[in-house]
Amino acid sequence: MMRPFGGPSALRFATARYHCRESLFALPALVLVIGIAAAELAAYLDDVVGVDTSLPLTLEMNSNAATWLLSTVAGATITTAGVVFSLTVVSLQLASSQFSPRVMRSFIRDRLSQLVIGLLVGTFVFCVLTLRHISGDPMSNAPRVSMTAAVVLAVVTVLLIIAYLNRLAYGLQVGEVVRTIAAEADTVIDEQARPTRMETPAPHPPAPGTGEHLTV
Repeated sequence: MMRPFGGPSALRFATARYHCRESLFALPALVLVIGIAAAELAAYLDDVVGVDTSLPLTLEMNSNAATWLLSTVAGATITTAGVVFSLTVVSLQLASSQFSPRVMRSFIRDRLSQLVIGLLVGTFVFCVLTLRHISGDPMSNAPRVSMTAAVVLAVVTVLLIIAYLNRLAYGLQVGEVVRTIAAEADTVIDEQARPTRMETPAPHPPAPGTGEHLTV
């Protein structure tokens, strides 16, 4: 008899981790929350430093240009998020019909696609929340930290979109699909065998008549 490794808590944790990994909502929602926190943190830093203080490596612009820039980035990112999601769905349909329904899990659990969707939505929320802190005076200075962070997020998002499109085109090739399925099969086999390797044999009670005899 073998003593099982872990318990119900370990099984629940593994199940929750599996559902999060297979979800197109978990990681984008986490990135969205980080975007909200980053917008509030940038606004707080701008309040502490002041909009009229010159800071190195930050953008300097008036409120009119800042409003136009944030509105453009917000509209472009939320539109691109729909395009990226549509490309992901089309890729799932093509891969499922041409190769095997098993490859759908590979595309759904792809961290890069989840990160791109989350970063697009997070950048949109960041820009929308930053618009609240732009002054109504068109010639006043815009918050430097928030504007710099918005531009950096926009550039990083564009680079990740290019990387995602390259990964998507490469991932639909037959050889890559076969390698991905084989790698997932090896991972599943290893995860199933790991608890067995970590099991320890339960202590056996001594058989009747094999114990030490007492001498009278």
